[in-house]
Amino acid sequence: MITRLDHVMIAVRDLDTAIDHYQRLGFRVISGGNHTTLGTQNAFIHFGFTYIELISTFDPARTIQALPHVDVMLNALDQRDGAMIGYALASTDLAKDMEHLSRTGLVVNQPYSVQRMRADGTALNVQVFMPGGQPWRRAWPFLYEWEWSNDEINRAQTHDNGITGIVKVSVGVKDFEQVITIYQQNLGLKLQKQDIVAHLDAKRATFCINDAFIDLLTPRGTGQLKKDLREIGEGVFEIFLTSNNLNHTRIYLEKQGIHFAQDSSDPHALVIEPQEMFETRWIITPETRHI
Repeated sequence: MITRLDHVMIAVRDLDTAIDHYQRLGFRVISGGNHTTLGTQNAFIHFGFTYIELISTFDPARTIQALPHVDVMLNALDQRDGAMIGYALASTDLAKDMEHLSRTGLVVNQPYSVQRMRADGTALNVQVFMPGGQPWRRAWPFLYEWEWSNDEINRAQTHDNGITGIVKVSVGVKDFEQVITIYQQNLGLKLQKQDIVAHLDAKRATFCINDAFIDLLTPRGTGQLKKDLREIGEGVFEIFLTSNNLNHTRIYLEKQGIHFAQDSSDPHALVIEPQEMFETRWIITPETRHI
């Protein structure tokens, strides 16, 4: 059973540069270290249950040999400094979720075990399942089943910028109706509404999962969404995060020389300019704002 949003993965060309940058933005960033057999390295920004994983490769040849389909990530980084390459949902019964997904033809491999570091340095074991065989730039999430209780997983971190968590992920898709069916019938998520996002010139389907949301977006005309679908394919388009004091967050970012603008569709939100976030889209909203 899928229970909540787990994390978002952001690939960057240079991990040390990214860590320094996000620390300057007021985030507490925890190094995950090098994965010598994979040629990759990562770091984490924790918010409690949810987190952001920053990932890079220090040995592309080894990474290509070790990770199937990683060329999708590397090709995205050939075109830009960073890219949101995937996101994960947490499950309490991975076997049952795989059974539901088997009807889609997306079950092509078995789960595997990895370790994730908690902010206090504790190693947590997790089972990972990748629908379709790989997580990079897909219209659907990959799934995590933690071998620890929620109390053991949740270690909320405070960040100097006042940002407290991820509340929504927007995903660019091509076959709108087919992907809605996968989310609704095979992932078991509740479809809340379908509407139009005027400033993106896109159709939207919104799903609710616990206290977070997932938007599926497909373009109706030209614009950044259509450009991303053409250049790097389907996948995460933007993330929405919450702040416990939006005015404090705005002032903090201004002092760091960060450029941002109000969201044209929501005067209560801040949009950080993508060039400030390794060409990824981050939107900050108040904790009390229902999106």
